[in-house]
Amino acid sequence: MDNGHREAADSVERRLVELAKRAGNRGEAVFTRFLDPAQQSKATRIAREVGVVVEFWGGYDNAERRVGVLFPRGYMDEGASATLDWPIACVRAAWAVAYGSPAHRDLLGASLAIVQDRARFGDVVMGGGYALLFCLPELVDYVVMTLASAGRVTLKCSIEPDPSSAMPNQAEPRRELRDTIPSFRLDACVASAFKMSRTQAQNIIREGKVRLNHLPELKPDAQVDEGGVVSVRGLGRAVLKEKLGVNRKGRFCVLWLCTTR
Repeated sequence: MDNGHREAADSVERRLVELAKRAGNRGEAVFTRFLDPAQQSKATRIAREVGVVVEFWGGYDNAERRVGVLFPRGYMDEGASATLDWPIACVRAAWAVAYGSPAHRDLLGASLAIVQDRARFGDVVMGGGYALLFCLPELVDYVVMTLASAGRVTLKCSIEPDPSSAMPNQAEPRRELRDTIPSFRLDACVASAFKMSRTQAQNIIREGKVRLNHLPELKPDAQVDEGGVVSVRGLGRAVLKEKLGVNRKGRFCVLWLCTTR
């Protein structure tokens, strides 16, 4: 990680600590801005260390980038955060397919060009002839008025009042994979889930292409627990869904849930 990225990560961590302490000291619910999966892992760790609770929502089920809410233990019943007024709005960007379609990166790039702050934007969900752009509420009017094109394609933007009904089908192709592994080291798990040799797995881990529980991991001997998420750049993601025991040869039987790209 270069100095710029390290400074940005440190700044996010300091802000999360500040928000967690505010929630605990004031006895109130405090919202973050949009967090990526690695930042959500940090928020979960910080909340545990400070002694508060954190939950996340990105505007729709299975969102990747999500807003966090930090609150004291006992502040609300379990699951009650679903009734909160989350600071999340949605813009619908539509285009005439006959004249071309922007890619996901085009829409994200155009959005960041007018706002220049990734933490104020959530996911961009692609549909047929339209996309849903999740953002903080204070941005929504500005984005609707300003986002006129993406990837040389003209856009017509409006506020989407009901993202759940407008949500395109986001089902990812998933498959279950049963295998045996010699240990729960990261290199053994990558080799199993992505069907490569142990040496290949070690190489891509050291090259920085592997994340464990959404955080970069450079150590081949890092341990993967049940429920752990292993992702490899360009190949997809695998969840260690279940440890199934040990076979007669002393190898661990595992069940992976794999999402391929």
